[in-house]
Amino acid sequence: MQEIAQLEKQVQEQSNALAQQQNQQLEQFQKAQQNGLSEPTPPSKELFNNDPIAYMEAKLSYDEAKAEYDTNAQHFLQMEQQKEQQKQQQLQAFTQQQTQLLTERLPDIADPDKGEAIKKGLMEVGEHYGFTSQELESVRDHRYILAMYDAMRFRKLVQKRGKATSKKQSIAPVKAGAKKMPNVGNAKARKQKQDRLRKTGSIDDAVDLILNS
Repeated sequence: MQEIAQLEKQVQEQSNALAQQQNQQLEQFQKAQQNGLSEPTPPSKELFNNDPIAYMEAKLSYDEAKAEYDTNAQHFLQMEQQKEQQKQQQLQAFTQQQTQLLTERLPDIADPDKGEAIKKGLMEVGEHYGFTSQELESVRDHRYILAMYDAMRFRKLVQKRGKATSKKQSIAPVKAGAKKMPNVGNAKARKQKQDRLRKTGSIDDAVDLILNS
């Protein structure tokens, strides 16, 4: 978690620096627009009819102003495009980073066979909790995927316990008078599994304790 936080901090600092520079340029352009920088208006046809010389002078001024305005507008458009391009690059870099972290924490997801089964299970558990397929496909933070993976395993565990309980209930009851001898070995093994679970806190040890006790 500390490593992730540090990486996110570095990416965010770089993003903020670029965004601040671009925002300053955009603010300057917008301020210039508010102070009178707007697309110039060409001279009217009436002016040409009434005073052709004045029209030519106005047309020359208009052409100069229009060229300057077009240059500023093009610069503004390029800044907007660069800003969007940088966002896409940052998103791509973040996605690659999260993919690497996910494969380190969950190597099976990169396996051609196991990975497809895991992804299918993640989609199913996400939809079970009310997420749409579009929302699930847009998840990039590997921590959310790991959390859904644990939820998927937990649901499978619950389903197995339900089946095991149903199977036990279908077994014929012991006849009256029959004595059930305590199994010391099973009790000792269960105690060892409980101790291991307390130490590790691992979901694997929890599954082992529940299914094999």
